[in-house]
Amino acid sequence: MGPFRSLWRATVSFGLVSIPVKVYAATEDKEIHLRQLHQRCHSPIEYRKWCPVCQVEVSSDEIVTGYPVAPGRYVALTEEELQGLPLPEAHTIQILDFVRLADTDPIYFDRPYYLEPADGGLRAYRLLAEAMVETGRLAVARMAMRRRESLSALRVVDGVLALQTMRFHDEVRPPREVVELPQGAEPTEREQQMAVELVKALSSPFEPQRYVSERRRAFAELLERKAAGQAIVEAPPREPPAVVDLVEALKASLKHVNGKHADGTEREGAADGARRRRTRART
Repeated sequence: MGPFRSLWRATVSFGLVSIPVKVYAATEDKEIHLRQLHQRCHSPIEYRKWCPVCQVEVSSDEIVTGYPVAPGRYVALTEEELQGLPLPEAHTIQILDFVRLADTDPIYFDRPYYLEPADGGLRAYRLLAEAMVETGRLAVARMAMRRRESLSALRVVDGVLALQTMRFHDEVRPPREVVELPQGAEPTEREQQMAVELVKALSSPFEPQRYVSERRRAFAELLERKAAGQAIVEAPPREPPAVVDLVEALKASLKHVNGKHADGTEREGAADGARRRRTRART
């Protein structure tokens, strides 16, 4: 059991065989992430959900989903309508076909994951993996992750089932629709021969560890030098919320309300209302 946490659990299904699995991210973000700071005090900038018409900040329960149909015009969708859209069965990776890896185009591949057999799934897991290796096939599957339908490819990497999400065919632009190659400028036979020789001279086995991000390495060195030189800015501490003022306001409100009621029943009701308002203010 490794130190990584699974993202979600699913079941790989092909024929009448079901394999419970845990899904792990196969990659990690190594990019150096920066924050935008206020130049005056070096506090991190916050981003709010803001309505430019009403000039107010909008809470999550005031937001609906819309599809733009024209400038400034939208089709509003309710959560019930979105939930009613068809999706593959949740947490199921349904294998549709087995195809040769050589017949697939990497342009369709997207985000990679690793699959680990869950309780009771080890034998079927190994059965599928060994059958795919023996036949030289990968599996094309349909699945739903985070309410999004996706194709995916299952293949075996170092004995482990790897899943890679895929783009649908209509999401990939044909190259000739994007790039127009002009006529002419045909290479000569001598140029072609030299180009082939150069490609052969530069050919080598694929060793991914040889390729590193020069920019990221230089960035890390820059940050290390600046940190060593104490070129570090510090945001001032935020002021704590004025809890005392709120309490005093509630006390004054309670006193004001209690003063309006003559009998104990009404005062008790006012106190209950004040307690409810206090609870809402804290949340």
